[in-house]
This record gives sequence, structure tokens and C-alpha cells, in this order.
Amino acid sequence: MLKHQAQVIEYHRGGLTELLSFHISDDPESQQGKSAPIQKGLIPLLQGKGIDLCGEGLGFGTPILQYRRDFYFPGAGMLNQEDAHQPNLWRKVFKFNLIERKQNDPLTKINAFSWALPRMHNQIYKTKPGRHFLKLVALLNHWGFHRSGKHFAPNIFIPVKSRGESQCQFLIRSSGQVIDIELSFANIVRKDLQFVYIANELGGDYFTRYYDGSGIQLVGPQIEPWARIQAPWALFYAPTLEFGFRVEIPKGITAFRGREVFEGQEIFWSGIVLQLPKSTTTCSYKVIFGSLKQILGEKTR
Repeated sequence: MLKHQAQVIEYHRGGLTELLSFHISDDPESQQGKSAPIQKGLIPLLQGKGIDLCGEGLGFGTPILQYRRDFYFPGAGMLNQEDAHQPNLWRKVFKFNLIERKQNDPLTKINAFSWALPRMHNQIYKTKPGRHFLKLVALLNHWGFHRSGKHFAPNIFIPVKSRGESQCQFLIRSSGQVIDIELSFANIVRKDLQFVYIANELGGDYFTRYYDGSGIQLVGPQIEPWARIQAPWALFYAPTLEFGFRVEIPKGITAFRGREVFEGQEIFWSGIVLQLPKSTTTCSYKVIFGSLKQILGEKTR
């Protein structure tokens, strides 16, 4: 297993100086919650406290492909050896060989129509009334099935033939507060492709506040799981750590904000997801890290 680490940020918190390091691996670290088998992008670690900030999120710069029937997640990755001349330039290849289905056994053949329920769930979940309906159904089913001793088949990730690969590059600038991320999608299967996504997600239990360039400020439950961002940038902030991350949204690209924290369901993430058209071959953007003052400037109070 290859794993790179670099200590790149100092930021001030309550009069103290905190140190932040970034990690990237060809293993699916951090392996927490539902997303455990999915390959991750760049992951920050709060050095002094040993806190992995990724949670159940996918880190920064993790690509996902949406096809007509399934979402294809990266289940395999390959990290390039470090370049001695550019120690803060890292490259990773993501291979799209995981799909999510609803069935009991991931080792048997894929059940017919096991794609239908997860796909319907995803469509309904994108609307606020739909989310309320699904929560009500989940409560009723939990109550009824708990009493009867029966259980639904779970959503699981199943390895399949890869739909290609994406090359991702992370460049940590000399200031340490900005990371340039660039992805290539030249080597993916285009047939039945609908959208390309890039996830930028950390732990939902820490990152509980949201701000963006339109002036919106949201806290905790106010942050819906799938809401379109109408601004050129957006950020999440962890008040207990006095630390946040800001994603600069490329012009012409659709972006969504989201936060989900469900006890007992192994889901706890906050993040900003870029949605790219199926014709996309490359995408470049940057992420800024630090305290609110560092990432927004003196105007923030």
C-alpha cells in the first residue's frame, strides 16, 4: 500500500496554533460507515488531536459516474510514487468498479432488478417532500419489521467490471492553505453515461455550518442533503474545531450542498458535490482550508 502525507497548514484556534496534515492512499482509507469500501481522495487529519476529519465522507476530489441504471463508485485506486522534485504534487488513478444494490449477499450473482429500489430511492430523495416520505416509511418499516423479526435486504456495494478510470492530481500550494485539484475523464465508458460527479466531503458530525457566496448561512438540520448551490463558492465550517473548507465552483458547473447524519445507519458526511455533463473530459478547481478568517477574510464575523 502506498500512502503519502504532508503537513501543510497552520491555523489559529483560541489562541493556539493547530497543525493539519493531508493524507492520500491507494487503500480506501478512511474506512468509516457506509462509504468504507469506496476509494477516497485527499483526507485531512488534525495533527495535535489525532482527529481524522473525513468521517464517512469521501474526502476531496473523489469522482463518481452516474449511468442510466447505476452509480459507479471507485473501488480501486493506484497512487503514483512521490516526485522528489515536487513533494506536494500527488496523483491518483480511480477505477470505477463498484455499484450499489439492494440484496443480501454481495458474493452471489447480481439479483435481477436489484438496481430498481436504490435508483427510485435516489430520485425521490432529491426532493424535500420525498425525504420526509422516505423517513416516515423507514420508521414504519423499522417498527413493523422489528416486531416480526424480519429485515429488509441492505444496500451493499458490489464489485463489477470497471467502467474506466479517472486520473486525479492534487497540488498543494506553497502557502499550504490552497489545494489545486484537476481530474481527467478521458478514459471512461461513455455509453449510457448521464453525469459525472466530484465529491468533496468530510465528517458531518464536525462540519455543521454552511456558508456560500450568495449570503446563505445554514446550521445543522437546515442543511438539506441535496440542494443546488447558487453561488461561485461554498464552504463548510466546524465550530468546535474552528476550521473549515471552501470549494471554488468552476464557472458553468452545477454544484450541490449536502449534510447527512443518521444514527444507526452509518451515514455522517457534509460536503459540496460538483455535477459535470457527460461530455466532460477534464475539470479543475481549488479548495481553501483554515479558520473562517483565513478562508473568508476580515469581513466574516
